[in-house]
Amino acid sequence: MNYIEYDQIITKPTIEEEDNLDDFINPKSKIVTKFIAEKEFTTLRENDFIQIERRGFCRVDKDFITSGQIDLIFVPTGQTKHISKLGNEVSASSVAGVT
Repeated sequence: MNYIEYDQIITKPTIEEEDNLDDFINPKSKIVTKFIAEKEFTTLRENDFIQIERRGFCRVDKDFITSGQIDLIFVPTGQTKHISKLGNEVSASSVAGVT
């Protein structure tokens, strides 16, 4: 299962006419994290909304029934304290408890 988070695409609040747009594009605006999920996730349908404990709300972008894989897109809630750790790169070994 893929857990997908999107960040701001443009890193500057206001692009001026003399600015080169390519200088302000965030190369890490999409973060994909691989998850292992329970088999019940295979019953989710595209556009369902679910809550994952300690992660937040997600929308099902691709479901297992029609695409053979599951893609969940993180839905920001507008909280000032974010559940997402998008600003920090997380290694799979640290999430799995391997040191």
